[in-house]
Amino acid sequence: MPVEEQNEQRQNPEEQQGTQGQAQAESEKGETSTETETPKEKIPYDRFKEKVDEVNELKAELDAIKQKQQAEETEKLKEQNEYKTLYEKALQTIETQKTEAVEAKKKSLLTQAGYTEEQVAILSQNVSGDTDEDLKKSVEDLKQIVPPKKEYVDPPLGNTERDKPTPTDKDEIGKKVFERIKGKIF
Repeated sequence: MPVEEQNEQRQNPEEQQGTQGQAQAESEKGETSTETETPKEKIPYDRFKEKVDEVNELKAELDAIKQKQQAEETEKLKEQNEYKTLYEKALQTIETQKTEAVEAKKKSLLTQAGYTEEQVAILSQNVSGDTDEDLKKSVEDLKQIVPPKKEYVDPPLGNTERDKPTPTDKDEIGKKVFERIKGKIF
């Protein structure tokens, strides 16, 4: 590809997406497309890294804007002497964080007990308690009723343990090696 075309492609990604979208829309309608479809081109790592860094920067800017808006809202409410609203918001965030922490603890305990992800999703509703001891006791009670799904397969009935090799002494090994190479050395 000539350098001019590559620069043009880098500068006009929105136009490319528009033409690709039009081609897809035409093919969905049943019309024949005069353009031939090309296989997806591999994206160079440098270009990929640039885009990822750009997205991460935008996420950081968005987080900063959200924090700034929350700070402005808090200041506005302070100026209006609406401390009750601030207090209720703080209580609400604390309560949601507590419930999220309890749910995460439930899932962690169930995973440690040997349950699969599907079982954890279903059984986490049956675990109750707010403290660690209550949650652990609830998981133990649940294990009595619903045992964890085992990930191994039972061996066939005719499968017996194989004979174990007899342990050999290092001196024995040395003597055997010496006997083999003795004729070559002397």
